[in-house]
Amino acid sequence: MIGGRFDPHRFVSMYAFVLTVLLSVLAPLDAQASGDVSASEVRRLEATGKILPLQTILSKARETKAGRVIDIELESKSGLWIYELELIEDSGRVWEMKINASSGALIKLKEDD
Repeated sequence: MIGGRFDPHRFVSMYAFVLTVLLSVLAPLDAQASGDVSASEVRRLEATGKILPLQTILSKARETKAGRVIDIELESKSGLWIYELELIEDSGRVWEMKINASSGALIKLKEDD
């Protein structure tokens, strides 16, 4: 307020500033919560031997279940890196598969609803 009057320009500027600060704080938290992993992080994890190369994971997935991979995500859960894959069979049935990204061991296989 300038001289006791409401100044809409100053209000908008202050609102924009507060919104920018909140988004800059909350956006990284949202990315961590959703499990998003950047491509550079995946390369770093592969280079340091913390996870197997994606081609190795895909080979292990195909040994377990025939089908075409339609989705894949890498997530960290309780310190364990896990690849979550969705595969579709020729019949149209969709399967969800979880594979330990460090060892390649199958964690879970279930038909997706």
